[in-house]
Amino acid sequence: MRNKLNVVISAHNIIAHPSSSVIRINIEETPTFALSSPDPIRQYRQRIAQLREYGLEDGFDLNEASQNDFRRFVESIPDMRRASLILDENGNLRANWLDNGIGQAGIEFFGDGTAEFVFYDEPNDVWEAGMGALNEVKERIKSFGLAELVGV
Repeated sequence: MRNKLNVVISAHNIIAHPSSSVIRINIEETPTFALSSPDPIRQYRQRIAQLREYGLEDGFDLNEASQNDFRRFVESIPDMRRASLILDENGNLRANWLDNGIGQAGIEFFGDGTAEFVFYDEPNDVWEAGMGALNEVKERIKSFGLAELVGV
């Protein structure tokens, strides 16, 4: 089994984070294109299959309910910008949007209609973290000033 990393991906580096372990970190800046498509989740199918395979190699599977919450979240935001996906060792999907100069948004989908979020406003060097229903998380993205980053 591989070593697990406890991290939050920030705009500048990787920082220790006590909430969960993460495998197969894929750090990339959020592309500037939106996912506008009749089937926006299609963009993520290959990555989700890859993460499932990595998890099985490490002895755990992708939480289908988490995947369904992620799909509902993506489908509810027609102009969402593409996120990097990470599989936590608990089987949940975590989506990350990163753009140097703007900040970061990270959302872990629990599979019960709720999610944990971590937001970073780089220009003001401010962090916010919390949990809520998926619609509440979308509203928090807007109120925190990261609507452009995520495409909400």
